[in-house]
Amino acid sequence: MKRVLALVMGVAVLGILGAWLARDGQPAAPADAAGFTDEQIRTLESLEKLSDHPLYLMHYVGSYREVAYSLSSDAPDGESAWACTLFTATDHPETPVYGRNFDWPRHPVLVLIAEPPDAYTSISMVDLGYLVPEELGDDLDRLPTDRVAMLLQTPLWTFDGLNEQGVAIGMAAVADTEMPYDAARQTVGSLEIMRRILDTAASVDEALDIFESVNVDMTGGPCVHYLVADASGDHALIEYWEGTMHVLRTPDLWACATNYRLCRVDEADRPGVCWRYDTVHDELARTGGSLDTAAAMSLLDSVHGEVPNDPESGTQWSVVYDLRNLRVDLAMGHQYAQVFRFEVPHNDHRSGANR
Repeated sequence: MKRVLALVMGVAVLGILGAWLARDGQPAAPADAAGFTDEQIRTLESLEKLSDHPLYLMHYVGSYREVAYSLSSDAPDGESAWACTLFTATDHPETPVYGRNFDWPRHPVLVLIAEPPDAYTSISMVDLGYLVPEELGDDLDRLPTDRVAMLLQTPLWTFDGLNEQGVAIGMAAVADTEMPYDAARQTVGSLEIMRRILDTAASVDEALDIFESVNVDMTGGPCVHYLVADASGDHALIEYWEGTMHVLRTPDLWACATNYRLCRVDEADRPGVCWRYDTVHDELARTGGSLDTAAAMSLLDSVHGEVPNDPESGTQWSVVYDLRNLRVDLAMGHQYAQVFRFEVPHNDHRSGANR
């Protein structure tokens, strides 16, 4: 039976961590003997277990302007480490969509609902395998606050997401390459860049401005490319190759990517390189990019990965972002009969602020 969870938040959601700094850069006053602020405690106490995958939900309270960020040194490496699928189909008159399969060994997963006072609200997906010790993964919701403090780092471990302006972004691993570098620009991590876009971009053009203003550091993990789309139907694939950033844009109302760089392969030579790319490409071309959320999830199902004799591997989650209605449909593992639904909070009084 399809399980739909409609979750709408009307409170501020996203906290601070790292050195426990307040927004002015000074140490925050602890709310209890453990040294946590009231917002941090509310964030951690909001943790809820939704399924035995395990899948968790958390509402982040407050600002995370001073969040500390570092990519795990044991993050996956190499072109074949992840087998992700990304696509956007925006010709449907009611539900322009963004679909994404994340393929990797089974880990605890978090749906993070974030409504900071200084940025756009968003829903994002977090693979907790890089933050949570394996022995704790099944029981996070039962642990005391001080045992789950690592969850305060989750805003900057964004694997894909959607913000209140209808901007969605995800990534897929590709072969390693030299990254461009400009000493005059700030350097951010390969996951942190997606958080910045969810926080501050109201369109694909604004997302591209962010990419062009920073150095993206792929150290500690695989090199990735990014597909970003917005509710207007605009989309762009951002790739890096031999020290140059490439932005691929087409007039089509759809786009897709898997685990190879399109900037290096002529369109006529792409069929046959990846069966998942071929399947998604052909369906999007056939429909002209007109898919509702159910059809988008079905397309993700058709290319989801399963590893023989290893039910713990393959597609960890399939997610469909409705760019106009700001809804998120999520299927965990291979359970496409059970779809969780969430809604992105919206605040008319606030605009995204550059961090």
